[in-house]
Amino acid sequence: MMNQIWNSLKITIVRTIKYIFQSSEERSVKEVRLIRERYKEIGIAKLQDILISYKAQVQHSQLLFTGIMLAMFTALLGGLGQAIINWLRQLLIVNISPRLKPAEALNMLTTEEMKNVLLIEGLVIIAFIFILILGIVFFIDKIKTKQMKILILEDIIKQKTQNE
Repeated sequence: MMNQIWNSLKITIVRTIKYIFQSSEERSVKEVRLIRERYKEIGIAKLQDILISYKAQVQHSQLLFTGIMLAMFTALLGGLGQAIINWLRQLLIVNISPRLKPAEALNMLTTEEMKNVLLIEGLVIIAFIFILILGIVFFIDKIKTKQMKILILEDIIKQKTQNE
C-alpha cells in the first residue's frame, strides 16, 4: 500500500516536472489539439454562437485589463502609493516598539529596530509586486487562451463550410 502511494506520487511529480519544463510550442500544440477535438463534432450554428461569445469575452477582458492597469498605476504612482508605504512604515514602527507613541516612535528606535522595520517593509512591497505580476500574467494568459480558441473556431467553421 505504501509502495503504491510512493509510486503514484513519484509518477505525479515526474509528469508535473515534464509539463513545466516542456517547450511552450509543445504545450501550445497539445492545447490546440485538445480544443480542436472538443469543438470538431459541434454544428456550425452553435460554433458561430460560441465564437461570438468568445469574441465578446475577449473584448470585455481587454477593456477590463486596460482599466484596471490604468487605475492601479495612476494610484500607485500618485499619492496613494506613497501614503500606503508611509502607513505601513508607521504600523511596523508602532508594532516593533509598543511602548512608544507613533509621533515619538521614529526618534526612539534603535538601529537594529529600524533595520527590522525597513526589512519587513521591503519584503511586504516585494510580495505585493510579485502578487501583482502573477495576477497580470494569469489575466493575460486567460485572454491569450480565449483568442486561441477564437482562431481554432474560425478555422473549424471555415473547414466545415468548405466541406458542405
